[in-house]
Amino acid sequence: MLILYLLFFSGVNFLIYNLLTKDIKLNTRLIICVAILLIIFLSIQFFYLHREFVSNTYFNGLMQLSLGIIIIHFVIKFIVSLILRDFEKMGNNYSFIKDFLINFFDFFRYKLVYVLVFIYQGYSLFSWYHEYSNQ
Repeated sequence: MLILYLLFFSGVNFLIYNLLTKDIKLNTRLIICVAILLIIFLSIQFFYLHREFVSNTYFNGLMQLSLGIIIIHFVIKFIVSLILRDFEKMGNNYSFIKDFLINFFDFFRYKLVYVLVFIYQGYSLFSWYHEYSNQ
């Protein structure tokens, strides 16, 4: 069951990444198939609560982390626009600092957030599985 949860959250995070960045060109059918599989998994999670599944509140907390990626993405986009606006007022004297800050925030927005969220989700699921298997 742990592997299914890890696959589910990696799929959700990947779909969010693909939706927000459009870096990876995927076939529309593939995106629809993955979305349908995720919806089926969600339905099973909420309507067929079995002892081997995590509780719905625990699952909702992990899903909120994935949805929080969207909020973080747009907050950082807003911060970058503020940085660009402020550096335009200063002139070209600080272009190195501007480029560094924009690259840092873009790296955080496009890469690091997804990795950190998935690591936390995986850690939470492994700790849940460890407690579940010891019962």
